[in-house]
Amino acid sequence: MTEKKVGFGEYLVGLGILTTDQLKKATQDQKRGERLEQALVRLNLMKEELALQHLADYFNLPYVDLDTYLIDEKVVQLIPEETARRHMAVPLFRIGNTLTVALTNPLNLLAVDEVRSKTGADVDIALSTERKIQRAIDQHYGVTAATFETTWSMGQTEWPLPGTSRLSEDVCTPHSEDFCRPCRRCSGCPAF
Repeated sequence: MTEKKVGFGEYLVGLGILTTDQLKKATQDQKRGERLEQALVRLNLMKEELALQHLADYFNLPYVDLDTYLIDEKVVQLIPEETARRHMAVPLFRIGNTLTVALTNPLNLLAVDEVRSKTGADVDIALSTERKIQRAIDQHYGVTAATFETTWSMGQTEWPLPGTSRLSEDVCTPHSEDFCRPCRRCSGCPAF
């Protein structure tokens, strides 16, 4: 007889990470569209990094600490910035025809399908935190004004943000192909 796989919450209870009361509270307080690990973090029952590490273990996927991971710029160019930002997806490395991408949600099949379609590669998933993925996207694609405001509101007070040198606003229209890689502003922008 095959063993039925328990849900992520029961998995955490089985590990002794959560009590059954904590799991019950998290599932009852879960907002519409919110995943369990997000509710656990929001309710301060788990730190985000620990929640994603356990989620990675649950799905038998690797967890990547993007603060210490060096990403090759050639691999970053495989996924368009708009796709990376929309799906919170960071390309990590490519071996043969397989591209490994960091996501926050291992069940985001839409992201996997779009990355596969855009790159023509098979896609493997690794997990990382939303904050670390956002930071990696900003570092490799540039920081936008909206990202700055979001990051600042999340408690990031260091300026410039790690891995960046300037803030990119939507003031400058992309009339030139001469962009500064860290900030994505054209060289004629008055903010320089």
